[in-house]
Amino acid sequence: MKEKLESEGHEVEILEKTGFSLVDYLENMDEAVIVDSVMTGKHQVGEVVPLSLDDFQQHAPFTSHYVGISEALQLMRQLDLNPPRRLRILGIEVHDPYTISEKVSDKLASRVNELAQEIHRIISSSE
Repeated sequence: MKEKLESEGHEVEILEKTGFSLVDYLENMDEAVIVDSVMTGKHQVGEVVPLSLDDFQQHAPFTSHYVGISEALQLMRQLDLNPPRRLRILGIEVHDPYTISEKVSDKLASRVNELAQEIHRIISSSE
């Protein structure tokens, strides 16, 4: 998916960074899309869920990242660091966001290509 998006003119960064470390990547971007795992309990595991910053603020105490996107953006505004003009957040519903592992769960591993295609469709359709 990375190569496909880049061939369409998108800059793609695959990061294992969270919270305040996102500031360096988000500063001065016109538009950004963040894809991360979420556990809302309202969707099937593997479902791609568009989220708002309000969604993250409601669940801030439960983030596995300690400092989340909302806090990073708030810091950027306070320090006048020019946050993205447009930010879209796509969550992939997971069963357990708290276990840190390089391995994708078996349930998601079988759907990686399908999820990549769905995320590409969402990104491309809302330009």
